[in-house]
Order: sequence, then C-alpha cells, then structure tokens
Amino acid sequence: MRPEVSWYMRIPRIIHQTWKTREIPDEWKEFHQTWAKCNPDWQHMLWTDEDCLQFVVKNFPGFLNTFTSFSFNIQRADAVRYLLLHQYGGLYVDLDFECLRAVDDLLVTRSFVIGKEPRIHAKWLGAKVLISNAFMASVPGHPFLLKIIEAMGKMNPQITSHREVLDTTGPLMVTNILKNYSRKDICILAADILYPFASNRKEMNMLRNKKDNYLNLKKKCRENGAYAIHYWSNTWIRNLAGPLINPDPFAVEGYQFYPGRDSIGYDIANMGRNVNRLVVECENSEKAIGFNTDGFLKYNIQPMNRWVEIENRDGNEGMYVKKKHLSKLRLHQGSVFRTVLSFLRRWNRVL
Repeated sequence: MRPEVSWYMRIPRIIHQTWKTREIPDEWKEFHQTWAKCNPDWQHMLWTDEDCLQFVVKNFPGFLNTFTSFSFNIQRADAVRYLLLHQYGGLYVDLDFECLRAVDDLLVTRSFVIGKEPRIHAKWLGAKVLISNAFMASVPGHPFLLKIIEAMGKMNPQITSHREVLDTTGPLMVTNILKNYSRKDICILAADILYPFASNRKEMNMLRNKKDNYLNLKKKCRENGAYAIHYWSNTWIRNLAGPLINPDPFAVEGYQFYPGRDSIGYDIANMGRNVNRLVVECENSEKAIGFNTDGFLKYNIQPMNRWVEIENRDGNEGMYVKKKHLSKLRLHQGSVFRTVLSFLRRWNRVL
C-alpha cells in the first residue's frame, strides 16, 4: 500500500471504510460512491470483518486477544479504524457519510483531523463536547492514536450496554482521551463542517427520506462550508439490542404508542428490544417516562415537532410514553406554542 503523499499533504490519500462483507447495504451504496467521485485521486479500501481480523493478526498481535474478546462487533469496528490509521494513515469514514466535495483542502498540512458532533448530542450524554470517530484523518503512527490503542488495551472488553460501547471504544472514549492530550497537533473541526445536522433535526429527516427540497438542502450545506453529511444510521445499536419483540403494539397497558416516531436523546440505558421487558424496566425506574423500540429508556422527551420518523415496516416500531406523563408532554408542546405566540404579539406591538 503506497499512497501518494505530497510535500503539502502529510496525510496519505487513502480512504478506509469497513463493513461485514463486500456487499454494502443498498441504503449506503450511493454515499460510498460519493467519496470516489469527489476524491478520484485517492485510494479506496473497503475492509471486511475477515480482512480486519487478518490485519490485526498480522500487524497488532498483542492486541488480538482484546480484539476478539470484545462483546460486540461495533467495538471491533471502532477499534480497527484506529489501528488502520495508525498503521497506514489516511482517512477513515463511516459508510453512512456522504461526501460533498474533495477533502484535500480540509486536510492539507495537518497531521490529525477530527470533528465535533452537534452540541445537542453531547448534551444528551451529559457532556459539554462530543468528538466523533466517524470521520478521522491521520498520518501513520500519530501519537494520539497510540494513546487510544493503549487505552483500549487496558479496558475490560466485556460490556453489556450501549453507553459502555461509547465509553470503551467510541466517541466518549475519544473525547475523554483528547481532554488529557497535551500536544497541539490535532485539528478539531466545527460540527457544521462534517455534521451539519443533529440526528433529531427535521432537515436530517428530509435528507434521509429524500423529501421536499432535499437537493437544495445539500446545496445549502456546501455553500455554508460543509464537506460531508453524516446520516446517523446507528445500525449497531439495533444489533446490540437484539430483535424487536412487540406483537401487539397498541395493547401495552398504561402507555401511549406513537408508531413510526422517535424522540432522540435523553437516554437512560438500553434494555433490549423486548417491549414487555422494557415496560417492567420503565416501571422500575424512578426517572423513566417512556422508551423507544430500539430499547432506550427515556428520562425526558423532545417536543413532538422535533420527533423523527423511523422505519416502521411492520407497524410495531416507535415511541412509548407513560400515559400519566402525557399531560406533561402536551404542556411542553403548549409552552413552545405560547412562546411563539408571545413573540408574535410583541412583534405586532413593535409594528
């Protein structure tokens, strides 16, 4: 693997992506192709699960036991991106990322580039800042990657929850290590460069479903300086939580079901996707006011105009809210309406 490296471009021109097999899911094929279209001079590498395992065996034998001991495939997918960049350098990018323009100008002269997630994502996790690991570019052997690899090697690879994935191999781990990293050789990009929309924004819903003027929305992102758009597929969460068991979605006593809708954020824990068990866990939690069919207990709910549409082929996927909290939810909605109404009244007085 001998990528082109020019005097001004320190990061090798290799784009790394990973998936289970060579067969990329249809929903991501178009995104995958945008990286080649926008960056034709770059080498493109798609690493399968088997490729990743053999890569670790050959290049990081001391890490192999940790790698194979991870509880979930998403941990291995996280870990291998750091290892690939440490070994070869280049750009790692998730498959649910769409490229909008050539990335050379974004990376020129830099040795490590990473980006912030939208601020609301950090808030949902109780953090001030959240650094994503979905787009990372690096020279080979960067010391920050070595810090990450060393930290993963010291952690217990056996975990049980969604939050622990984020803490052991994901964005929270990266964020925490960066807090204690003293060197000034990392470029942290603002969220709007790579992550212009949070996962719960209506614009993201338009883009995912190709609704209304979604092409104009992409054009506006480019005009505002975005280089890419992350679509927040998060398929690993469902893989971690298991298959959905919800045969009679409207018969859950004490809960209002909202099919095909979800309130993003404010997660307490993931308790799997068996709705009967989720009801028990929700009733036993002092904080929980509802849950979604991805298995997340919620301690708060977004205003309904910020809820997102989700895939609901069988009619049993969506959001559950305790009926005793519905008045609170409606009051929250009303408070938004009253705020807007109050603003309009003040504006009319000014006029």
